[in-house]
Amino acid sequence: VMKALVLTDQSSQSGGIRLGPQSLAQYAKMLECFGRIGLVRPNLPPLLVKNLFDLLGTLSAEDVSAPPVRGKSRVKSTQLARQKICSAMLNICATVPEALNPHLEPLAEQVESLRSTNNLTGAERGTLAEALLAVATPSGPERVTQVLDWLLTPVKNRWYSVETGQVLPLVANLATPESFVAQQQEQEQLSNVHWDLFHDVQLLERCMRRCLQGGSAQAVQKVVQEAPSAQGEQQQQQKQQQFVCLISEHIEWSILLATEMHRLVRQIFTPRLQSQMASVHLAESLRPSWEEYAASLKPGKLKEFALEQGQNEIMTQLKVVSVRNWLRVLRDASLNIINLVSLHASEMMYSNPSIAEKVQTVISADLETQRDDQVRAMILLFVRPVLSRCPAQFRQIWFQALVAPILPDLCRRVELGWTTAGTNKVSSSSVTTSSEALDTSSDVSTYATLVAEAYSERSLREISRELGSILELIVAPDGTLGRRTKTASTSDTDKDAIAGGKHLIDWMCSQRDVQIAQIAIQAGTLAMKIDDLETVSKAILFCRGLVAAASVQDPRIGEGLAESCGGEIVFAAVTALSKSLNSSLQAELLCLICEVLTKHARTTKSVVHAMLCIPGITENVLVNTLEEISKCRSDKKAIGLVKKLLLLGEELKILATGDTKKTISAIQIPTNSKRRQGGGVSGGNPGNNDPTTSWTENEVHAGFQLFSQ
Repeated sequence: VMKALVLTDQSSQSGGIRLGPQSLAQYAKMLECFGRIGLVRPNLPPLLVKNLFDLLGTLSAEDVSAPPVRGKSRVKSTQLARQKICSAMLNICATVPEALNPHLEPLAEQVESLRSTNNLTGAERGTLAEALLAVATPSGPERVTQVLDWLLTPVKNRWYSVETGQVLPLVANLATPESFVAQQQEQEQLSNVHWDLFHDVQLLERCMRRCLQGGSAQAVQKVVQEAPSAQGEQQQQQKQQQFVCLISEHIEWSILLATEMHRLVRQIFTPRLQSQMASVHLAESLRPSWEEYAASLKPGKLKEFALEQGQNEIMTQLKVVSVRNWLRVLRDASLNIINLVSLHASEMMYSNPSIAEKVQTVISADLETQRDDQVRAMILLFVRPVLSRCPAQFRQIWFQALVAPILPDLCRRVELGWTTAGTNKVSSSSVTTSSEALDTSSDVSTYATLVAEAYSERSLREISRELGSILELIVAPDGTLGRRTKTASTSDTDKDAIAGGKHLIDWMCSQRDVQIAQIAIQAGTLAMKIDDLETVSKAILFCRGLVAAASVQDPRIGEGLAESCGGEIVFAAVTALSKSLNSSLQAELLCLICEVLTKHARTTKSVVHAMLCIPGITENVLVNTLEEISKCRSDKKAIGLVKKLLLLGEELKILATGDTKKTISAIQIPTNSKRRQGGGVSGGNPGNNDPTTSWTENEVHAGFQLFSQ
């Protein structure tokens, strides 16, 4: 391999080899495959990297400030080949950093030479910066810090003022509709300054992610949460010294830059700036891209249509595509930067209330004007990771900062979305008809409408699941709900306090606005009525925490919690049981109703009223059932009594047996039908729709074999 590389190097210097961009990209991939040989041959990786730098020099950078090429681009094949060459260098450096560590300074000089001669694009600079950090890792934290300072100091000086301690006004000037159309009208592109910010933000994010020690956030979190004991203070100090914060010099300005960028991007979607974007013909840039639409579709005509429209948009509306990509990258990168800061300097960030207030201001700003998919991205990239890693002693600060602003907005979006989806079910037949006619229809507007509806439905389901995840974090931030926790006391009160009730009470009492706690209760019952299995399962956990919290004798909340939420929980659980979608959650829903009846039916009027609203259930029947439940020593028997009670009504019984064609309930009634034995027939003909017919396991497998043939 080394001889072939040397011969190739000599031939390229003499001008004997002239390969196209695509061939050079394939050649770089081949060299990358030889990288792992450097684990046993340390003299090979430097030669591989040298050849890759030579390949990079044979391709001139067409546009230094251009955005990175994504996907199978046929327009800029040279730029795509350069990016693949740089990626090959990064993978080799990450695979064998020890072999390349002695050559760190020559590598840095080579990168600086390419940058100073304007022969290195922003995307390539970020990839090579990661490669340098990977090579510097074996030298220890001090060396990594030096490389990090060398890479990030130009970014800091370009967008941050050390004298004022604030982000430069240039950043705010770039995020305006006027700046998007101010320059390069003929080329239909953004200005070079826009792309400089674009690449610098990505460089900052990639450097923070690459230099994260250990590659695991759990180790960092463990050091933060462990309290030093009297016997192990020295061991605790040694553990903390192992996780040296490598970005300590860049925390302040990176947080300020990230929060300012996120605020500016959100401001673009306000009604005032949306009208200005429409006046400069950039309204389409505020909508999801066709690639995002295609990601939400199954393979078929609609997906092909979305991908085709995306390619056409790149060719005809380059300015719209550029603005959309610029806004999306700045939005996501700003959230990722703050999240990475919480990993690098978790102890400093979580214990600082001013940072929490700053983040809360950014999260709540212009939240109601954002799209559902944007809110979902914020929760997925930032809110949930930060809350899940938050130490217990700082939990009240950060749950107040992140949950209080977004919980009312999530409830509004979910309730409005599912209400609208319910009204649109009437016209589902017409949508199905148009979907079946896609093979013969060529109406672009019909295709676009169907694609937008599919994307809207997926966004609604995703944001509903994020609401369930937030509720789950509130009631069980440590994941103790539903687990058997070892405690010295075995009383029901202590078990309820540990199994979710205590966390929920602490969160409610820490809220400055009592209405936020009321909204959380409404959100739990609302999520249980949604036609989404994952959301319902998380809502069940939250409602179990509510039931546990209502049974805890805590003077901070009084005795009104059970009265305010008990009946609503019963209504929501019965509604969820009446849907065939929730058949796999039948046991959890029945267990929830059993807990409510066991703990609060005798003391709460709302629970009794909710049960008496079920057809067929009278007061005497309910009292007798509660007496039988109180005598049961088995939870399984108690749940069986609750199921028997719910099936007393004729309407629920019809739903349970599935005799009606309107709906099929999740409540299942066991039958005593005989199973078919061997090849004989007992209980009816399998070809008929006989409810007593049952199939053996061998017959089921035989049926699958027929289909496979």
